Amino acid sequence: MILLEVCYQILFRVAKSQNSSALAADALHYRMDALTSLCAALALFIAGYLPNLSEQIDYTGAIIISIVMI
Repeated sequence: MILLEVCYQILFRVAKSQNSSALAADALHYRMDALTSLCAALALFIAGYLPNLSEQIDYTGAIIISIVMI
């Protein structure tokens, strides 16, 4: 996730300097990947500590990731 954010920062800087909307969109893709990975990791972490609620946590994590993607 940290590497994805670093890639976003570098690519966004290049996109600004080149005035490229395509590179800026690709940079945003890196950030969205990092956010969805963070949501998935948090859901897995919480489900590991609350195994009796793991199914609900899995569904909730999937819904949050879907909302972020939209």
